[in-house]
Amino acid sequence: MPDVPGPQQCWRNLSLLGFATRWIYAWRSGDIESISSLVEEDIEFHLGVEQNSEPLRSSAELVSALKHPDFRWDLSEAIHLKGLITGDNMLVIDYQDEAGTSFTESLEFLDGRVCWRRIGIDAP
Repeated sequence: MPDVPGPQQCWRNLSLLGFATRWIYAWRSGDIESISSLVEEDIEFHLGVEQNSEPLRSSAELVSALKHPDFRWDLSEAIHLKGLITGDNMLVIDYQDEAGTSFTESLEFLDGRVCWRRIGIDAP
């Protein structure tokens, strides 16, 4: 199967729900290998909700950050999946924790892999 630019490759190989399920499961279980297999080498990855934080700029930087002993898995408390929103190369996943705080994770795709990620938070 030839590579197809954009997210079409991802949609063809995995359903959108299948991709979201793999992504969410990998994050909730702390599966660094699975996470790294789902991202582009040149990803721009914002780890937390701080707007001024510097993003990680490669999958190697992401893996290194995830392996750091002080790393905090930012969605570990966001246990309720509220919804998925899709666009041409985008997937937005909405979560909510027990306290009613909403988390919005935005993912952009390139060649079927995540190339950009940011997370936002909306407290009740």
